[in-house]
Amino acid sequence: MLALPDPRGRLADEAERFAARTRAAHDLAIVGARPISVWVSSGGYGFDERRDGAWVAMADRPLRVTQWSKGTRAEPSTSATRDRVLFDPTGIADRPLDVTLARADQTIVVHVGTDGKVRIGG
Repeated sequence: MLALPDPRGRLADEAERFAARTRAAHDLAIVGARPISVWVSSGGYGFDERRDGAWVAMADRPLRVTQWSKGTRAEPSTSATRDRVLFDPTGIADRPLDVTLARADQTIVVHVGTDGKVRIGG
């Protein structure tokens, strides 16, 4: 029997894209010497930068608001509709964040540590 690949891609690939973009936001906070935040909701994620005392959505293409692919959702780690982590200009996160991505019977966790490191799985 032949199995066709999932047109949405693998859940692990989606987790890797999110992790890579989060790492890029971390690095940008350091290089730009300004706070950058990452927010996650059940439907997608995005990145904001601090400008003139307000949070503004990032306009750079890889850091624009992104929707999870069809059938993928992020399970919130709190009762809030959005989880957010902030990288300060030294790259330190204001809190740890675990983002659990789920699709059908699969789950994968992307962890953001207070040291700013991003890893997939546990």
